[in-house]
Amino acid sequence: MTNLANLTASQLKSIIAIKEQIEALQSQIDTIVSGGGEVPSSLTSDAPKKVSRRMSAAGRAKIAAAQRARWAIVKGKGVPLPLAALGLPYRLPLTLLIFIAWVAAMILKVFLLFSIPWGLLPRPQRPGDKLLQV
Repeated sequence: MTNLANLTASQLKSIIAIKEQIEALQSQIDTIVSGGGEVPSSLTSDAPKKVSRRMSAAGRAKIAAAQRARWAIVKGKGVPLPLAALGLPYRLPLTLLIFIAWVAAMILKVFLLFSIPWGLLPRPQRPGDKLLQV
């Protein structure tokens, strides 16, 4: 233990203040133990309580149904869902529609090209051709 004669006045004042705080806390402990008082608000925790967010049963059911449908498609047992139900980006169906429209246009072009009799088509003019010009 330190000799009190070697301490400065400011050190002695801080020791006295700490001793008074200890005595005040001891008296609070005694009142709590004897049942005569409540816990001081300074000793209770003011930390915010954690709010638990709960999902509704309907929300859980929707998520579970969607996951079961995805697994059924992966395993080859289920009916394929629309692309939007699988969570694919909205641009993918649009891209597929554009591609399908392009393929349909190419098929139509080929069909029209081979369905018209060649004799009815005007021959393209080339430099040097002597065709009737309208």
